[in-house]
Amino acid sequence: MPKKLNILITGGAGYKGSSLVPALIPNHRVDVLDHHISPECTLIPFTKNKNFNFIKKDIRDIKKKDIETYNLIIHLAGLSGYPACEANPGIAEAVNVDSTRNLCNLMSKDQKLIYASTTYIYEISKKKINEESPVSPKTLYAKTKLEAEKICLTRKNTVSLRFATIFGASPTMRHDLLLNDFVKKAVRERNIVLFDQNSLRSFIHMDDVVNSYLLTVKNFSKMKGSIYNIGSDSMNYSKLQIAKKIQKRTVCEIITSSLADPDKRNFIIDYSKIQKFKFTNKVSIEDGIDELVKFYKWFKPGSTGSNSLV
Repeated sequence: MPKKLNILITGGAGYKGSSLVPALIPNHRVDVLDHHISPECTLIPFTKNKNFNFIKKDIRDIKKKDIETYNLIIHLAGLSGYPACEANPGIAEAVNVDSTRNLCNLMSKDQKLIYASTTYIYEISKKKINEESPVSPKTLYAKTKLEAEKICLTRKNTVSLRFATIFGASPTMRHDLLLNDFVKKAVRERNIVLFDQNSLRSFIHMDDVVNSYLLTVKNFSKMKGSIYNIGSDSMNYSKLQIAKKIQKRTVCEIITSSLADPDKRNFIIDYSKIQKFKFTNKVSIEDGIDELVKFYKWFKPGSTGSNSLV
């Protein structure tokens, strides 16, 4: 059993945080710092737990006193996704980069930091991409994530996790992520429109994202000072392959467009580094799609849960 830690999750009311809190709280003290609370968020029941507290505060406004008591900070706060960052470039820079710099400056050298990065920063390549491969972020979102990662890694007591494209249901839902969006449209609009249908992406289910954090907390001393791609070699698919799997489980039409996708990604990721710590994906793409089809048959997405400060 790992030592009980005092953990702060920035942006912990969002898509990842709302699934991560219930996984950490049985063995650790967990506080969430977030200023955005979605109506879909289900952290309210944890207020009954003595090992949980919610701090309603913008990551841009944190002071040393807000973070100095924590052994470990899991930094999730940020403006997420290509569309949100393009629409709000000033906020993207302030939240994703400037706030991360401030956080790192406020932390002591003994405090541990786990940063949520992305495989989106890699240069498009036909070769398999590992953590040492060239990076070439094309969008503002990817550029800010890479810049923030570099800031975090100036600290020796840091681990950066570069995630594949996440999918799956979570208490605070994001409907804009590619696979979630495809299933939502297949169920509710009965069509999926594909741009760059043969471009490859790597995927990871939310349950496996949570497991990767638990693994990192447990193995932090061995992993610190380094970057890890988080995903599975078995989860590399083209958009068309994903759409066809969804089509088998719904009544929908696949529409292919000749227009280019401004959100360009086309690569196969190597996950052998994290696999040395016995990390494997447990949720298949098919099981994840089945979960999402069930979810979107009864849940009607509103304006919340997407492109928020999570």
